[in-house]
Amino acid sequence: MSTIKPTNSHAGPSARDLTPYQWRAAKLVGKASSNDTATQENDQEIDVAGAGDHVVGVIFYPGDRKGDRTTIHTAGRLKIKLGEAMAAGDKLKAGVNGVAMKAAAGDKYFGTLYEAGAIGDIAPFDFDHGTA
Repeated sequence: MSTIKPTNSHAGPSARDLTPYQWRAAKLVGKASSNDTATQENDQEIDVAGAGDHVVGVIFYPGDRKGDRTTIHTAGRLKIKLGEAMAAGDKLKAGVNGVAMKAAAGDKYFGTLYEAGAIGDIAPFDFDHGTA
């Protein structure tokens, strides 16, 4: 399995206990107090993305308890837990509890799978956004 090559990361307070969610898709929650991107990220909390959520990164280390800082990778070649068997080149969308699911035509996606994997595998992908 290939190694990760993150090119950007972000750390922020955990919205809930994220300790069981390593290698899961993440989102930012809460109201931002500014239109400045850096301020928005610092005002908002990190949570596990669910089905249909906009994914901003992947929880790299095991997450932390509510209120403690959790680190997410936000760009580059990353890894994620698969919620179903997928082939290299499949586009990824968030499923329940932040697992990656295959994006269907017309779905918004957050990455492209680099290597095939079975359900439950931790597989490498390239972080990018688009519509399948």
